[in-house]
Amino acid sequence: MKSQTILLLLCLPSIMAKEAPKWPWFDPTLSFEERTKMLVANMTNDELISQMVKFSPPIERLGVPGFSYHMEAAHGVATGGDSTVFPSSVARAASFNLDLEEKIGVTIGIEARAKWNEYISLHGGPPPYNAEGLALTLYAPEMNLCRDPRWGRCQESRGEDPFLTSKFTVAFVKAVQTKKDKYLLTTGMLKDFVVYNVESNQPVGGDNWQFRLQYNAIVSDADLRMSFLPAFKAGILEANVSSVMTSYHALNGIPETAHPILKQILRKEFNWNGAIVSDGGAVSYILQFNYLNLSMTDNITAAAAAAVNAGVDMNSGGFMRKDNPANCSGCIPNMTGFAYAHLGTAMRQGMVERSTLIPSVQRLMMMRMQLGLFDPPQMVPFSKLGASDVDTEESRALARQSAVESLVLLHNNGQLPLSSSAISKLAIIGPNANNTMPLLSDYNGCSLRKYINSNDPSPSCTLVTPLMAAYMTLPKAKIEYQEGCKVNSTNTSGIASAVLAAKNADVALLVLGLESGDLNNKKIEGEAHDRSSLSLPGVQLELAQAVIAAQPNTIVVIVSGGAVSEPSIMMGSHSLLNNASDTAKTNPMAVIYQFYPGEMGGPALFDTVFGNASFSGRLPVTIVKSLDQLPPYLIQNMSHTPGRTYRYLTQDPMYSFGYGMSYFSFEYSDLKVTPPPSGAASQGNVTIAVTLTNSRAVPGTHLKSGDEVVQVYVEYIGDNGEENVAYPLRELKAFRRVSLDLQAPQTVHMEIPVQDLALYKDGRMQVLPGQYKIHVGGASPATPSDLLAPTREWGPHEPLSKIISL
Repeated sequence: MKSQTILLLLCLPSIMAKEAPKWPWFDPTLSFEERTKMLVANMTNDELISQMVKFSPPIERLGVPGFSYHMEAAHGVATGGDSTVFPSSVARAASFNLDLEEKIGVTIGIEARAKWNEYISLHGGPPPYNAEGLALTLYAPEMNLCRDPRWGRCQESRGEDPFLTSKFTVAFVKAVQTKKDKYLLTTGMLKDFVVYNVESNQPVGGDNWQFRLQYNAIVSDADLRMSFLPAFKAGILEANVSSVMTSYHALNGIPETAHPILKQILRKEFNWNGAIVSDGGAVSYILQFNYLNLSMTDNITAAAAAAVNAGVDMNSGGFMRKDNPANCSGCIPNMTGFAYAHLGTAMRQGMVERSTLIPSVQRLMMMRMQLGLFDPPQMVPFSKLGASDVDTEESRALARQSAVESLVLLHNNGQLPLSSSAISKLAIIGPNANNTMPLLSDYNGCSLRKYINSNDPSPSCTLVTPLMAAYMTLPKAKIEYQEGCKVNSTNTSGIASAVLAAKNADVALLVLGLESGDLNNKKIEGEAHDRSSLSLPGVQLELAQAVIAAQPNTIVVIVSGGAVSEPSIMMGSHSLLNNASDTAKTNPMAVIYQFYPGEMGGPALFDTVFGNASFSGRLPVTIVKSLDQLPPYLIQNMSHTPGRTYRYLTQDPMYSFGYGMSYFSFEYSDLKVTPPPSGAASQGNVTIAVTLTNSRAVPGTHLKSGDEVVQVYVEYIGDNGEENVAYPLRELKAFRRVSLDLQAPQTVHMEIPVQDLALYKDGRMQVLPGQYKIHVGGASPATPSDLLAPTREWGPHEPLSKIISL
């Protein structure tokens, strides 16, 4: 296949070269800027408008090929056939490994480009402009915080922390936008600007799964600046992302897709000139907010004008169903179904000027120029990628490594790791033990959808469940599988068989949790599907309690995107249990959290449980004990009692952000924290040095080295002097994943730019004078003491602390 792909691609330059000399915008000796300006200047008004939608038709008069912009890629290429399914975004954040994230991002970009090239090699030209499935403009990453675990798209987030999200955003965007010569591998898109974290109103007792289309988020400027905006800022200023997607909802009474914030912050404050893209039908949904005081049936023209005048360069989706007439009077040809089809009418009515459209189309054409779509393929260094570069052995190994590093060990009574030679009978139990859905997460390469180049609705993917991995890992053991119950079923008929299997085994592996779905395949959580509960759905808790009571040697694995909270089976010997006498009845030997892990989730689980790798993941979210530890769902105020996320929570959670156990004990000593010289305080760095020692290993492990995640948190202890502004109680400001051999101390050096310590005051972000407490360790200072060593023998130690003044 590889030789065929290359041969066909080598034939393309001669085809392209015949057309290239006709127009100057195909002249590769000119800069992209020159060519883009000339091309756009030669477009008529109707041609300009035709290029401002997701499906941009060709302009034959100017030699411009058609182009489809849509390619989902949150954790792998999601359309166009099978591809490598990496762990979900929140899982990868649990690894705290930016180098690994860069490798994954590059691989996703390569697979997207390879699919594009393969289509050209098979069909003699690029994919149809009006077809979903294959594109070089990736709709990823999702940028918003998992500020509440009930949000269905926590799985697409990087967790609840702005700093962690920012760092992973920069790593991912730089990777997918890998530049060689002057060309980009693919382009990235920051989704969804901004404060997007509500899908449905089910958490507040409603039944509207698309409540996001009419939700008005009330957000203070302080919360916007300190919590919701930092990751977007990093993706733009540090990674120079190519595009940003607006959100469906309204922000403080104005729809985001018509909001002045687009120009005020993205264009002026960040001085950014990338493309702003609407989410789906967000342009037409403007009307639902009565922002324009117009009726919903005959003013789609005004909605389109409002969006384009606000700075939205591309309309990425269609009308509302009630406003999609069969005959679109005055619409641009080939644009039926898009609100921007009415921009011609808007121009004739004086609502939109040509001068507004020109820079929008220039930005969109610039992306296509940078992707090499106006140059001969032999000039574009990515043109030889093809089918043999998709879902390779190397990419699967990368997916497996990521799945391993994202596993979080919450509890271990000392019996892990297991020895494969000591296990003769293993019971694999639970609704997620042999279920491929929890491996996938949403927007995955195995979604049940039609593809451009295939009539197969479910292409083959490499998916390995825990049950499959058990047979691979323990070929001589007797393995008994019992589902016990479905994920969301109330049928208890399978519990008795599961209990019997557990009793007859040496060890029971109990795999529980949630399932993800998409708009057309709703499960427990996902897009347009929030949860009303943090509990395990159906009768899973009943199954778990029965199995653990029957078999004390039970390992509990929770698989989900948003955090699940079941204290009775997840806290182990944690003394925060309400009734200590009941602890033994539901105290498993180990508790593991596995965020949707991708195609290699099963092998990764067995790699760690049987000691071929150490657990090294850390929670990217807080696991609260109950809904009582969460503010009301629709309230965005981060400090609303009892406080959102570890940054504001004033109570002890079940498990805090940053928590995770290992097969090793890592000890910190000799902490040194040095502030910048007083004269350079605003531009300098806070420097940190700490000695880290891998002091000992859990009995039974044969490993001689393990990874620790060094975490640095900052606590401002000065007087904020700002009424009605609550500052975070603690914030992650640096981290580093470090590999250490046993008894081989390392001095770890880290820096925090002083500007990263800025807080909101007097209408802006600034570094405040006063004292700052710096915490350095393997867990956050919000971690309950009962989870730390020595109370938990193999838990992280309490962070070391120093106070500095600025």
